[in-house]
Amino acid sequence: MEQPATIPELERRVEELAAINQLTGELTVNLSKDSFMDSVYRKVRSILKPDLTLVYRINNNRLLLQGDPSKHNTVHHDSRKQLMVGECLCGLVAKTGEAIFCREICKDPRCTRTECMDAGLCSFAALPLVFDNTLSGVLGIAATEKRSFEEQKDFLEIVSGNIAMAIDIARLYEKLSQSNRKLTAELSKRRKTETALRKSRQHLAKAQEIAHFGTWRLDLATREVVGSKELFNIFGLPGEKGCLDNFSSLVHPEDRERDRYHIKRGMKTGEPWDIEYRINTGDGRLKHIHGKGEAVRDKTGKIVELVGTVQDITPRKKAEFLLKEREQVYRSMFENNTSVMLLINPVTGAIIDANPSACAFYGHAKDRLTKMNITDINTLSPEEIHAEMENSGSEKRNYFNFRHRAADGIIRDVEVYSGPISVSGKPLLCSIIHDISHRKQVEKEREQLIGELRNSVQEIKTLRGFLPICSSCMKIRDDQGYWNRIESYIERHSQALFSHSICPACMDKLYGEEEWYIKMKERKKNNPDT
Repeated sequence: MEQPATIPELERRVEELAAINQLTGELTVNLSKDSFMDSVYRKVRSILKPDLTLVYRINNNRLLLQGDPSKHNTVHHDSRKQLMVGECLCGLVAKTGEAIFCREICKDPRCTRTECMDAGLCSFAALPLVFDNTLSGVLGIAATEKRSFEEQKDFLEIVSGNIAMAIDIARLYEKLSQSNRKLTAELSKRRKTETALRKSRQHLAKAQEIAHFGTWRLDLATREVVGSKELFNIFGLPGEKGCLDNFSSLVHPEDRERDRYHIKRGMKTGEPWDIEYRINTGDGRLKHIHGKGEAVRDKTGKIVELVGTVQDITPRKKAEFLLKEREQVYRSMFENNTSVMLLINPVTGAIIDANPSACAFYGHAKDRLTKMNITDINTLSPEEIHAEMENSGSEKRNYFNFRHRAADGIIRDVEVYSGPISVSGKPLLCSIIHDISHRKQVEKEREQLIGELRNSVQEIKTLRGFLPICSSCMKIRDDQGYWNRIESYIERHSQALFSHSICPACMDKLYGEEEWYIKMKERKKNNPDT
């Protein structure tokens, strides 16, 4: 049975989903390849925290570095050197289209270039950038310590897909821009007008295909719909012309009456419309559509036709569903967490939300706590609190030690883990608070004990310097001028204790002529082991 995900794993997945959602959103509105690459480097750095991130685009048999990764990397890597397809790990991925995960590049014979090892890198992952079954580049990430990037393979593959799509869209957008500039420049040359116009239509069709955007025109006299190729692709119909009823029949039954109402209203009054509805396409797929329409009048003011656009917004709807699902997971984690958790406005410091554990910890009801400011419970000055929130919001710091005041006036030592999140599109700070009052007290007592021990050690008396000693009786003179037996003096000035005995020389001197002593020495001489 699969083990349930831990809170850190869920938080990591939430961060990954947020990063993917942001990248997907930027991909749909930002056609600038460089700015999108900069966002990719920042998101990969934020989630995976690698020391090196590189994105290459395949150009013939060479790998060309995309964007400027140097400001996001923590190591110096000579990534501007030319890299060929099939060379080193990134080159092999560009050749085979298969991802490579390596925990120790110094032991991997496939790593044939020295730039990574010279930069002190250890673990490496390289993934192919594939869009529309076309291999367009390679994503490479590395770390100085030994890591397993394969654990986040799903996230890396999604990011790689977005990068590949961005490269392809940027390439097409650049082509479209170039063609449009060329068309403007060649308008004065009538002989080239038809060629330039034909190219513009081709690029427009490609742009509509990429954006899933179609245009249509309805002749009120014939009820015939003429539209772009992408219009018919969206509805899953053949050709470039069709009857209005054919399109209306594909609208979802729950949305059909509303769609027909707006079309009839447009025919009768010329009122424009802007609505969302669902369709069941001719090939059996459910799609979400954003449709716009308006009337066209002749010189007499009579409505002669309707024109409009449709856009397939199914990917956006799926992303919104995933975002809603992520927020539900987050809400469950927030409400059911035993840790104290607060959502704080990073600009004003207002407490936006608090979980039940926070209400119990601070002793305030939720409706009361969510009307308070963080300055009401933090003992720092408002200026100091604002500075710390700026550090947390900019990800300079995420761990803090504060003193918080509860409803009963008791001030507790707390440690706070805080970081920026987005809830319903609003930037907030999520703070997790732990009560460390007991730990602080234990640390204080420990430091006090250490201080006492240090003072005790300094008070221990030691023997050092010159000692005045009698050459005859071997007594020592103390600082007051009194003569003391040597063993008494040493015992008072050190931790040494004395036991008394007689050495062999003194034994001979004292008892050498005694008969018993002579016999004892004789026995020892004959039997050394006794």
